[in-house]
Amino acid sequence: MATLKDITRRLKSIKNIQKITKSMKMVAAAKYSRAERELKPARVYGVGALALYEKVDIKPPEDKKKHLLVGVSSDRGLCGAIHTSVAKEIKHQFSNLTGAGKEVMVVGIGDKLRTILQSPSFVPPPFEAEMIDKLTLRFNRTRQAVITKELIEIISGAAAL
Repeated sequence: MATLKDITRRLKSIKNIQKITKSMKMVAAAKYSRAERELKPARVYGVGALALYEKVDIKPPEDKKKHLLVGVSSDRGLCGAIHTSVAKEIKHQFSNLTGAGKEVMVVGIGDKLRTILQSPSFVPPPFEAEMIDKLTLRFNRTRQAVITKELIEIISGAAAL
């Protein structure tokens, strides 16, 4: 059983990690807004391409037997929720299509997505606030056990007199 000091140290380190993560999210948000501002002038080209694709009248064949799923993510971290969501959706679509007897090929673009998709058991990572709650509960239970033990020792000592 972990001591109160161990649990307190771990709880403090997780809270520090949470603070660092929060500041990293703020930096990422600032970078995102800067990239979005820089992207605005290029949107004109996207609107033009969209208009072209809308005018083209190409219909896919009705009985498609082969499917290609393409997942795109980054090569770096700090957006684990996106990697996890993309991987979950790809796995969901893959199971639906293979269940319907279709031939499916999956292409993962980005190191993080490929790593997640290649893992034998895909399990999303636990949330932080959960880790802190569990450790806080563990800390409180251990503290209560220490207090109960001390009370028992005091009562036993008084009864011996």
